[in-house]
Amino acid sequence: ALRFAHVRSSPSLRPEAALPIPAYSVGAFRCVPEVVWYDVRVQVPEVSTPAHRSGNASARGSETVSGLLRTYLWPFRKRVFLMASLVMLSSAIQVVMPRLIGAVIDGASLGRSLGDLYVLAAIFVAGGVAVQILGVTEAYLGADLGQLATNSVRADVTRHLLTLDREFFASNSPGTLIERVDGDTALLSGLFGRLTLEVAQGVLILSGVLVMTASTSPLIAAILVVILLLAWGTLRAGHARGAPIRIARQAASADLFGFIEERIAGIDDTRAGGAVKYAQGRLGVYLNRWFRATFRSVAWNGFAGATITIAVGAMLAAVFVIGGFGLVNGTLSPGNLVALVAWIDILRRPVEAFGRQAQELGQAAAGASRLSELLALRSSRSSSTNSTNVQFEDHGGNWAEASAPLGISMEDVTFTYENGDQPAVSNLTFELPPGGFLAVVGHTGSGKTTLGRLIAREVETGRGNIKIGSRDAWVDLATVPEVQLRRMVA
Repeated sequence: ALRFAHVRSSPSLRPEAALPIPAYSVGAFRCVPEVVWYDVRVQVPEVSTPAHRSGNASARGSETVSGLLRTYLWPFRKRVFLMASLVMLSSAIQVVMPRLIGAVIDGASLGRSLGDLYVLAAIFVAGGVAVQILGVTEAYLGADLGQLATNSVRADVTRHLLTLDREFFASNSPGTLIERVDGDTALLSGLFGRLTLEVAQGVLILSGVLVMTASTSPLIAAILVVILLLAWGTLRAGHARGAPIRIARQAASADLFGFIEERIAGIDDTRAGGAVKYAQGRLGVYLNRWFRATFRSVAWNGFAGATITIAVGAMLAAVFVIGGFGLVNGTLSPGNLVALVAWIDILRRPVEAFGRQAQELGQAAAGASRLSELLALRSSRSSSTNSTNVQFEDHGGNWAEASAPLGISMEDVTFTYENGDQPAVSNLTFELPPGGFLAVVGHTGSGKTTLGRLIAREVETGRGNIKIGSRDAWVDLATVPEVQLRRMVA
């Protein structure tokens, strides 16, 4: 008899806390499970606990992000230089424009000629148009660069995964791998393009505004610096605390997609076994874990936005209070006060963007950390330290990489799959000379496919030896580098 119960951890357990448990069939018997409730606390473990969930996740993620930027942006360095030039020009125009507004106001109050005011106004309008054109160009180049760089990352990660063992793919479903290879990589798209541009432009505008503000009112500039430093320190602390939360969200998403892929692949078996409701219940468990992880991540991301809003409000308050006293005392002209307010408005956009960028940077760091784990995986097959380039004698008597058919020799080869009860190949011994043919006939599960996998080293022998070459020069298959073997074995 099989009994299943799904209970949650709570002081008082209620029957409605359980998932529906369907009847199932075993052979000709119809079984209806009996649900038994126990007055106990049950701690349900997480679906997975990746090794990267630690307090150092943020630091490792930042190091990984910088390494990815160096690796994948270097091939596009000319485009990066062009984008950097456009960003610098656009930032300079935006910083200078409030000074033009102040000059027009002060000029009008001092009775300057309309011709001079028209010239200043025309320069201001031209600068605004130029900023819009530069912004569109930067956005296009950034989006294109982001796609090119992330496609390179996808190709490298996919190429690396194809070198791993079958055991890796047995323990990671296709849905999980799709989410990790494509989903985690997609988080880097903005980092390679738009996000990096916005951060660079924000830093330039911030520096320019502080310089221009200091030339107008050093006291206001000093207060702005203090507010920005406090906001930056708060964001840094929040980013360090939020990195494990974002990584947990990505892990929950990968687990969810892996479960969905497995259930879709085995939908016929699920229906035949009467386990549809059970599968739906398990989907609810994964969805609940994903929702909780996403909720925590989104809630923590709101911390950055709140910090930026408070910082901008404090800067505006400082400008109005100190600028108002300066205007009354005559130490600050109306044009300069308007320019200060305009600079804060310009500063508000990149500072508020820093909050969103901090969220995206945290997500990118989480994706980069998970991708670095994939790239750090290595095949458990024989190390190449004992491998040497193998040369075989061809029909012309010349020694080179095999250009003619090779022979195959197996001696007492036995192999059992990791989850198999019986050996797929047992005590197999034969010798096939170069150019010979061998027909392998057998029913399903007799080891025909396994034989090919052993020769191509997709799997490793549990016992016995496999050699390739000819009668005069046999070479142990385990000593042949995999790259060379793939070129010689089809």
